[in-house]
Amino acid sequence: MTAGLSEALSAEETAELLEFVAGQNSDGYGAVLEQRPIKTPDSINYVSFWDSDKNYAPETEQELKKGPLYWIRRS
Repeated sequence: MTAGLSEALSAEETAELLEFVAGQNSDGYGAVLEQRPIKTPDSINYVSFWDSDKNYAPETEQELKKGPLYWIRRS
C-alpha cells in the first residue's frame, strides 16, 4: 500500500495511519485476498498481509529501506 501525502505526518498521525493499515490487512482488503486462490502450475496459493504474531506491524518506507522481511508460509 502506498499513501500519497501532501506534507509530512506527525508521529501521532503516522501511528494512526499504521494502525488503520494493520486493520485493513487483517479485516479489510487483506481478508478478501486471503479468500482468493492464486493458481500456479505447481500449487494453489493464498496471499495474506496479516500475521497474528505479536511482532506484526506495517512499516513505513524508511523502515522498509533498512531491510524488508519476507515471510512465506505454505499450508
